[in-house]
Amino acid sequence: MDSSPLLRPTAVSAVAALNDHELEHRRPPSPSDPSEDNFSLEIEEPHSGNSVMEATYHIICVIAGSGILQLPYALNQSGWIGVALVVFAAFANNYSGKLLIKCLYAKKGKGENGRRLKGFAHIGMEAFGSIGGSLVEVFMFASLLGCPIVYFILTGMNLEYLFGIFSMKVWMILSSFLVLVPFLMFKTLKEVAILSAFGVLATVVVIGTVIFYSIHDLPLNSGKVTHKFIDPTQFASALGSISFSFSGNFIYPEVEASMAEPQKFHQVLSLSMIIISSMYLITAICGYAAYGNTTDSPILNNMPPGFISNLSVFLITAHVLFAIPILLTTFAMEVERRVDLVAASGGDVKKEDQLRKLLRVGMMVVIVLLAIAIPFFKDFMTLLGAVANTALIFVFPVIFDFQLFGFQNRSTSEKVFGILILVVGVFGGVVGGFEAIVALVHDIQGTGGVAKPGGH
Repeated sequence: MDSSPLLRPTAVSAVAALNDHELEHRRPPSPSDPSEDNFSLEIEEPHSGNSVMEATYHIICVIAGSGILQLPYALNQSGWIGVALVVFAAFANNYSGKLLIKCLYAKKGKGENGRRLKGFAHIGMEAFGSIGGSLVEVFMFASLLGCPIVYFILTGMNLEYLFGIFSMKVWMILSSFLVLVPFLMFKTLKEVAILSAFGVLATVVVIGTVIFYSIHDLPLNSGKVTHKFIDPTQFASALGSISFSFSGNFIYPEVEASMAEPQKFHQVLSLSMIIISSMYLITAICGYAAYGNTTDSPILNNMPPGFISNLSVFLITAHVLFAIPILLTTFAMEVERRVDLVAASGGDVKKEDQLRKLLRVGMMVVIVLLAIAIPFFKDFMTLLGAVANTALIFVFPVIFDFQLFGFQNRSTSEKVFGILILVVGVFGGVVGGFEAIVALVHDIQGTGGVAKPGGH
């Protein structure tokens, strides 16, 4: 058969309506610009007015997604210890997310009259200058571009399974034409964000399907499948898969800025992580318990053919197709801002629109070609989670907090937990990324044996 996870759309889809007005009327300079105004923003009076529950809903929509399809396989990689990894990832995301918001106000009390940094990249800029801001942007953009590649692979797999007729790669190409319509039609996130609402239904259906078939198949597979408690050799790869499922923390600043009572963001994030981790745990545990060492990714590959499983596959496919233009629009808007299409077109609105469409068609071609060249869902998702998401979730927030507020100026428990998150993040990123690259090389050479381009 996401990240994506059922993406969440991993990007700012669910919160697009919260800040698009500002994006359209207040185009901020690039974080690569070291000027003071580039990375600081005085919050306008006051915040947008979203409640705790609305903000919680936004975070769940962004994070909880197709990454759930890989979680049972993550337990197959690591063993039952993977349950603890999911819990740890939730705690780490909750902790580092709060550090991220804390860092937004690092300039407060420094003669800045309560001014607030704009976002993740600007925190990196404040902590380590242009290098810090650029590093954050590189990993964010890797996630924004990597997820559509994962989604096209997933779409090709699913459509080949559901309808046959064409090969997986042909279905990817055909799907790209469908995705290109809203990508070219909608200029901003505000216009395309409505597509993300479908993801909530798709995620719920997937969870229900996995639980239903897992309970049904558990007694049938008794004695036929095996389980393990821990497998150190695939521990890092499992962490990469799990990290992918929690990606999207770079939208936390937008969510916090949208709240009527931003001081309650800690409550919002804690509630969101409880709900998301509960969804993830029940899916991962049920899937691995039923299918053991045969657990595949996406988990729906283990489901027997039938109306319910086919409906799940169809809904997920529709969801990721809706999610792709959201992610690409997020990236395209930033590229267009940096290229400055207004200046490039000489103020000619028609020419600006033509340049925008040409640029976006080029992006689509590159992404589809990459998906065709690397059509290995589970290993590409693991690579993306290990490299991009471990840095964004585990490493950067902790390092930035240490740099901006000092290492010594905190309790022993904060020091220990912060260092633990850093160690796990670096280990998962380096080792997990290396293992995923090796697996992809084997896939491409046809010697992988575990990963396969598609099929059910």
